[in-house]
Amino acid sequence: MTIRPACLSLTLAAVLTLPPTHAAGPAKDRPVVPSPYENKPVPAGSTVWYCAYGGGASISCRLGDAGSPDAQRFTQAVSARLPQAVHEILNAPAALADDVVWIPLLTVPLDMELVGELAEAVMCGAKPMCGVIFGESPTRLSELVMQYETTRLSGIAAGASLSVASLYY
Repeated sequence: MTIRPACLSLTLAAVLTLPPTHAAGPAKDRPVVPSPYENKPVPAGSTVWYCAYGGGASISCRLGDAGSPDAQRFTQAVSARLPQAVHEILNAPAALADDVVWIPLLTVPLDMELVGELAEAVMCGAKPMCGVIFGESPTRLSELVMQYETTRLSGIAAGASLSVASLYY
C-alpha cells in the first residue's frame, strides 16, 4: 500500500488540529480535573437531605426536612429486591429522621461533582419534591445548611413560597 504525500499531509493536518482532549490520548491516560458540585435550588416544601463527604470512601446524609404533605405524597416505585432502607429513603424519609445514611464509595473520590450527583441520585431518585444540599466536607456542609436554613426561615416568616437559588459554590 502506497501512501500519497497529499493524503499524509491532510491526515497529519487533521490530527494536529484536533482539540487537546483528542490529541492527549485515551481518557484513562489524561489527568482528572476535579470539579465542585453545584447545589441545585430546592423548591419550597421539598424533602431535604444534608449530605457531606468526610474523607475516606463514603458519603454521610441526614434528613434535614421531611417536606410538606405534597412532597411526602409522591411515592416512587422501588424494586422489592432492594433493602428496606432504600424504600424508606425514597418513600418514608421521616422514618430516618434520627439516622445517618451512609453511601459507600468504591474509592476515595477525585471529582466532587460526581460524588454530589451520587448523593442526589441515592437520596432523591426521581422525586421532583426532593433536594440534596451537599458539602465537600462537613465544614462546608454546615456553612451551606446555615445559608439554606436562614433563607428558608426568612421565607416562612415572610409567608412567601421559597426557592433557594443562592446555594451555589
